[in-house]
Amino acid sequence: MRIRRAGVVVLATVLAALLPATVNAAPYTLFTNVADSTGPFSTFGTASLNETGGVAFFATLDSGDRGVFRGANVATDTVASSAGPFAATGWDNAPVIGNNGKVVFGADLDAGGYGIFTGGNPATDTLGSTTAAGGAFQHVIGSAMSRQGTQIFYHGRVGNIGFPANVYRGPNPANDLVIDMLPLGGWATRIDVNDSGTVAFQNSGIYKGQSNATIVPVAAGAGPYNAFQTDPAINNPGTVAFLAGLVAGGSGVFKGPNPATDTIADSAGPFSSFNSVDINDAGLVAFQAARDAGGSGIYVGPNLINDKVIATGDPLFGSTVSSVGFYRGLNNNGDIAFAYQLANGQRGIAIATVPEPTGIALLSAASTMLLARRRRDVA
Repeated sequence: MRIRRAGVVVLATVLAALLPATVNAAPYTLFTNVADSTGPFSTFGTASLNETGGVAFFATLDSGDRGVFRGANVATDTVASSAGPFAATGWDNAPVIGNNGKVVFGADLDAGGYGIFTGGNPATDTLGSTTAAGGAFQHVIGSAMSRQGTQIFYHGRVGNIGFPANVYRGPNPANDLVIDMLPLGGWATRIDVNDSGTVAFQNSGIYKGQSNATIVPVAAGAGPYNAFQTDPAINNPGTVAFLAGLVAGGSGVFKGPNPATDTIADSAGPFSSFNSVDINDAGLVAFQAARDAGGSGIYVGPNLINDKVIATGDPLFGSTVSSVGFYRGLNNNGDIAFAYQLANGQRGIAIATVPEPTGIALLSAASTMLLARRRRDVA
């Protein structure tokens, strides 16, 4: 039996060695067009993506109306629109969708004021709003929702003072306060939250916590980083990905306090600057970056070729990419939703997917067959 067991291990090892390198290096080669300007849409904001492939994006229609949509069919996929109670201006261009299909977004109302909403009916779908919209806040901005859609937070400011803009989970400033930013000395316009209710935010540095009592620094302001950007992303294990400058010079994408060990990509490589970052529960980090050689793209690591999702100059849908947009578009499958514009003028929303790793499936099938044979031999 020992000899047969060893044979199984040896054969499986040989099969693994013979598999193509693409088993580990999985490029994004499948692209699905979600909606584009050849239909009723004219322009698009960025798109978010949930685990089942559901998308949410901001778009302007050929009619001039604006809104948040879940797909290409305006009749069935409209979450909220300026054809209803929402205004034609003042939309948050980055709505977020949860696994439960709920979408959170910010928008102005025809009746006046601004709010954070989870649907198309302000009477029932308002999370928090300004006094002009019947709410309790002077200002609200920067909503975030967890992957499951159970945690929805935003920044709100009560009164006319410039600071702070605290983090809230509901419409009542007294009962729904999550983090009081006053002791921290400021506020940020973008936050993120995971399913346990841990908030990631930028202040003098990058921090995370479920309340003021539990706040811990991810990357403190005094240290190797400076010039933090205001859109950190947090996954369910609690890892935070963020954009920052370096005291030593340059900038990059990081997920911890030490640039020596926590750098995803930096400007010492082929990138010149970075804009927007997301992280999934497996720790995969996706970001948008400008390249030293010109142009920009979406990447999941420091290598321009192996880590590229999509970039300007790439072929896509019968034309070539002239620009891309990305924000909170990464899901736990590694799929990435993005906005694009092509050289032929077409604009749209697409999803990039890594093909199924057929090599791994082959290895698994071979191993199963060998183990089954071993069991028969033992019997």
